[in-house]
Amino acid sequence: MAPCVSTSASAAGFGRGVTGGAGGATVRVTTPAQLKHELCRTHSGGKCTDTTPRIIEIASTIDFTDSEGTGTAKGCNATAVCTPPVKSEVTLLLNSTSTHCKGKTLFDTPYQIAGVRGLSVGSNKTIIGVGKAGVIKGKGLQLQDAVSNIVIRNLSFTDINQGLVFGGDAITVSDATRVWIDHNHFARIGRQFIATGTADHSGASDNVTISWNEFDGNNAYSSGCNGQHYWNLLFQGKGSVTFANNWLHDFAGRGPQIAGDTLVHLVNNYFQNGSWHALNPMGRTTHVLVEGNYFENVSVPILRNSDVGPVYAVLGQTTSAKANCTAALGRVCAPNIVNPLPALAINSFTQDSAVLTAANAVVASGKIVSPYPAKNVAATVSAGAGVGRIN
Repeated sequence: MAPCVSTSASAAGFGRGVTGGAGGATVRVTTPAQLKHELCRTHSGGKCTDTTPRIIEIASTIDFTDSEGTGTAKGCNATAVCTPPVKSEVTLLLNSTSTHCKGKTLFDTPYQIAGVRGLSVGSNKTIIGVGKAGVIKGKGLQLQDAVSNIVIRNLSFTDINQGLVFGGDAITVSDATRVWIDHNHFARIGRQFIATGTADHSGASDNVTISWNEFDGNNAYSSGCNGQHYWNLLFQGKGSVTFANNWLHDFAGRGPQIAGDTLVHLVNNYFQNGSWHALNPMGRTTHVLVEGNYFENVSVPILRNSDVGPVYAVLGQTTSAKANCTAALGRVCAPNIVNPLPALAINSFTQDSAVLTAANAVVASGKIVSPYPAKNVAATVSAGAGVGRIN
C-alpha cells in the first residue's frame, strides 16, 4: 500500500496502473475544434469509438463559452433569493421531469449551450496542461459509453454557466473505468466540479483516482447566499474511487455526496471553510473509508441523515479501532482531525465494520492508499494541490 506523492507520474489508489495515452503521439491543441477532434476522432452511432493512444497537450486557454450559441430555458430560484452583491443561483429546467422548481416562480433564463454538452473523450487518452497555462473554459469533459484508461492532469476547468444549476459539470465520469484525475483546478462551475455515475447508479466509475486537485468554491452565486458553492462533488457510480490529497475550500455541501454501489477511500484531503457538510454518504450500498483528513472550519464534516451509508472514520484512536483496522487492512486506520470540533461531529465519525469488510476484499491489489498523519495535511495539500505542480 503506497502513499500518494504530489509529483508522482502515476496514480496511487484505485486508479493504479492507468496509463492514458502513453506510447501514442503527442499533439498540442490551441482551438476548440482541435481539442474536440483530438479527444475523439471517430464516432459511431453517437458514441466515441476512438481508442488510439494519444497525449493531448494544452498550453493556453481554450474557450468554448460562445462556441455553440445561447439557449433559453425556464428556470427558478430553487434555493434562496440573495441580497446583492451576492447573486441568486438559478436552477435550469432542461429536463421536463425535473421537480426542482415545484412551487417556485418560473422565468426565462439564457444559458450557453456549450456548457451543457460535455466533450466526448475516447479511451487511452491523456489530456494534460503545460505549466500553469492549460485552461478549458466554458465546457467540460464527458467520459461515457464504457471508455477506459484516461488521464486528466494539470488543467484548469472554469466558468461553465456560472450560477446556473444543471448548466454543466466540469468532468463527468458517467460510464468509464481506469481514470486518473490529478492536479487540476476547478472554479465557477454551474453544477458539479466532478460527477460520477448516473442518476440510477448504474453507470460505471470504477478504478478511479482523484488526487491533488484544488476545488475552489468561491462563487458570486450561491444556494445559501454566502458566496460558497454547494454543487461540488457527486459520486454515484458503480465501482471504486480513491479521493486523495485534494483541497476543497469555501464550500457549502457535497464534498462529496456519495451514493450507489461504490467503495470510496477519502484519504489525506484538506477540507477548509465549509458552511455546511463535507461528506454526505447515502444508501447502504455505499462504503466509505475516511482516513487522515483535515477538516478546518467545517460546520458538518460528515452529514448523518435518514439514509446514511456505511462510514468508517476514526476521530479519536481506540484499541478496538486499531485491532479492527489491522485485521482488515494490515495497519491501523489514520485518525482524522476536525478543527474546531463541532458538537455534532463526534457522532458522525462512525466505525461501520461493513466498510472494512469491503476494503479488505481489495487490500491484496495494493490499491488501498497508506495515509500520512492528518496533522500534516493542511500544509502538504495546500502547497501541492492544483496546477503547475507536477513533474
